Amino acid sequence: MDHMANTTLPKPASLLLRVLAAILDSALVFVAWYYIIETWGDVAPAAGDTAVGAGDKSLTGIPALALMLGTAAYWIIPEWLQEATLGKAIFSLRVASVDGKNLTFGQVMKRNVLRLIDFFLSI
Repeated sequence: MDHMANTTLPKPASLLLRVLAAILDSALVFVAWYYIIETWGDVAPAAGDTAVGAGDKSLTGIPALALMLGTAAYWIIPEWLQEATLGKAIFSLRVASVDGKNLTFGQVMKRNVLRLIDFFLSI
């Protein structure tokens, strides 16, 4: 007898709910980035050909690395421990493996590394 016959698999969420959750998560991260860069960023010099315009603020070195690691942690830690980021939780979504079980830390890491690769390939 097939042991999968008695198992109820989770139903995938609608694309609309997933997009709304992603927009909310992205907006929260954007607001955090803006606040942190405005609070602790250095003002760019007035002269020179740089990626940052004169008078704009930028974050470099250890603070920039901490911000990027904190951003990754926003997705990784809640998905691993609580099955959802804040955006997903608001829309009653949860991250699960194909068989409906909770993701392991390794699965969450793979998921987020692939998200990062997908982001950079779309630029």
